[in-house]
Amino acid sequence: MIVKFSSIADNARVWVYQIDKDLSRAEEDVLLNETSTFLGTWAAHGSGLKAAVRIVAHRLLLISADESFTNVSGCSIDSQITFLKEIQSRLKINLFNRSDIFYFEGDELKVMDLVDFRKGVSEGNISLDTFIFDTTIQRKSQVENELLIAVKDSWLMRLIKV
Repeated sequence: MIVKFSSIADNARVWVYQIDKDLSRAEEDVLLNETSTFLGTWAAHGSGLKAAVRIVAHRLLLISADESFTNVSGCSIDSQITFLKEIQSRLKINLFNRSDIFYFEGDELKVMDLVDFRKGVSEGNISLDTFIFDTTIQRKSQVENELLIAVKDSWLMRLIKV
């Protein structure tokens, strides 16, 4: 069962997929519509999942499932991945590159490879106060308060020498 992202439970599980290019409005509509159609039939062991989808900043696909309704299973996660691989092929996008960091320079969203980003922070070319999208969040409650976070408060600090 598909629901609005805003109405799904705060403890609902979230998967964040980075989109490797800015989507046009038409591409974004296709991605949202096809993902919504998939989520409308998404199931775990024959039981429908209560799920939601959102696109953030034309570059992040968020999928959420309320596990208090039905637990997500390995098979249901596999079906999600299979669906996403099909849609990325059709839209000619990559949803599975985890080596890019999405960060803001002023109001502009930029993308940099993790290795270069770490180097930029270590050398002082990128501030610890720079905001990044934290694609490691796992709950819907984190979307509003932790999806956009300063480097100094993020998981990246474990990898950066300052």
